[in-house]
Amino acid sequence: TVRLVDYVEARADHLRLLYPGVVVVTRVPGNCRERTIRVQPSLAHALLSLMQNAWQASRRNGSAVVTLAATAYGERVEFVVGDEGSGFAEERAGDLFASGGASHGLGIGLALARATIERMHGGMEAHSGASGSEVRVELPMEPAGS
Repeated sequence: TVRLVDYVEARADHLRLLYPGVVVVTRVPGNCRERTIRVQPSLAHALLSLMQNAWQASRRNGSAVVTLAATAYGERVEFVVGDEGSGFAEERAGDLFASGGASHGLGIGLALARATIERMHGGMEAHSGASGSEVRVELPMEPAGS
């Protein structure tokens, strides 16, 4: 088990090691900072893939910022990865996670991230706006003692 805030910071540190110029802004609400969660190792890979895509989108738009937020409520945990890229057409949101659905690269990382999240009985959705895009990952909370 790990505290949610520590898990988020570890994911941010991993991205910082891979891309020294990235600025990762982390957010975990005060009421969730001490919450402990049990996570599968594959979640780290899925979040890293989403953060790498966010970094690439931000860089193409002249920014170095990626955000990683997390919150826990009831028996669910939600992670939100955001970028400061130029966004995507909302009608493409469902296609982003299909292999080959990305506008840059092959889109395999997004497809694998989605498969991982779905295997964990979670869901993903993407939204885009004037200030960038975000991907929300919602997962059932695994009991800390199991």
